[in-house]
Formats: sequence, structure tokens, C-alpha cells
Amino acid sequence: MSILNTIKEKYPSLTKKERVVAEFIVDNPQDVLSISVQELAHKCKVSPSTIVKFSKTLGFEGIKDMKIQLARDITTLTSELLEEEKFKTEPEVFSYLKEITISSIEEAYQNLNYECIKKTAGIILSAQGVDIYAFGFDYIAGHDLYMKLKQLGIRANIYLNPVFQSLSAINLTPEDVAISISQSGSAKDTIDSIRFAKANNATTIAITAEGSPLSKEVDISI
Repeated sequence: MSILNTIKEKYPSLTKKERVVAEFIVDNPQDVLSISVQELAHKCKVSPSTIVKFSKTLGFEGIKDMKIQLARDITTLTSELLEEEKFKTEPEVFSYLKEITISSIEEAYQNLNYECIKKTAGIILSAQGVDIYAFGFDYIAGHDLYMKLKQLGIRANIYLNPVFQSLSAINLTPEDVAISISQSGSAKDTIDSIRFAKANNATTIAITAEGSPLSKEVDISI
């Protein structure tokens, strides 16, 4: 049974706080996959222990297992939606995917700030080292950036674990750059790492949502 169906079945017996968590997951299933337990708890205005208890109420061993099942549910739902499109031929499928890709690129192009990107590129090229912080689905974009910097001969590191991100940040120097990648830009661990980096006078850059808490903490927000 999918998580959404399980939530629907167990909803009447959930506590008031658990219902808040349930409603957030139902309304934002994709977002739940890319945020930490702490961030999910913050968004739902409950404690992290409530999130863990909720996952166990649904029959999972913990939040990790619940996220794995949620990811499977989203994949299944996406496949069903594609099936509903009733593509008759493979070229129609490729055409559909092409349109989605082009639309995403055009949207990004319209929002580009060339001066900001030029300034960021100059800072990265002159930096002694670049440390990248990303976790969840944001790690994919982070790893892509890491590989591109390495190909350019730039000393770069990438950290997925929040603890290692903090350890990296407290050891940066004014000649280093910290780049945080976060779709939501509100995870406490991510913001803490950037603050540690700023305390050492390292240049801080964020690739995040406009106006997010993270965007207000860094020197440059893209």
C-alpha cells in the first residue's frame, strides 16, 4: 500500500501533531524527499521525535524507510501519469520530454543574472579552494558542480553529511569559498555551515530559492 493511502487509512487515529505532518506530506511529497528530519519538523512546527514517531505509526522503522517508500510512490505515480498521456509512438514520448526540458532551460535562462554569475565565476577561479555543501536530491547538482570544477583544475570538495559540512566550514580561510546548494534554502544545518564559513571570512555562495533564509545569509545568492 502506498504511503498516501496508508495516511488516509490511519488519519482518524493520528494525534493532532501527527495530522499536521500527514497533511504536509500529502501536499508536498516531493519536497519531503529533499529535506532533513529537522527541516520537516520545523515546517510542520513539531519536534523531530514527532516525525520519527509518525513514520513508525505508518509501519516504518524510521524516517529513512518512509522516504524510500515515498520515493517509490512518486516514481509509480509519475509512470501512471505518463501512461495516461497515451503516447502512441516512441517519438511522441521523446517529443514530450524534449518540450519539458526546453521549457525548464528557457525558464532558467530568463532568470539569469549575468553580472552575478560573472562575479561568482571570478571568485571561484581565484579561490584557494571550493567546498560544496549539498544533501538529498540537491547532492546531484552539487556533484555535477564538483566534477566540473575538478575538470577545470580547481581544488574542490563536496560534503553530503551536515556534520562534515560544519567541520569543513570551521576550517575554511578567507581565501576559500563555500557553496551551498539547497532547493528550499531553509534547512538549519545548511544555514549553520554557511554561518561557520562566514565566521572564518570565507566567501559564501548559495544556489537556492530567491528570498529563502539561506539566500539572506550568503555573500552571493544565485
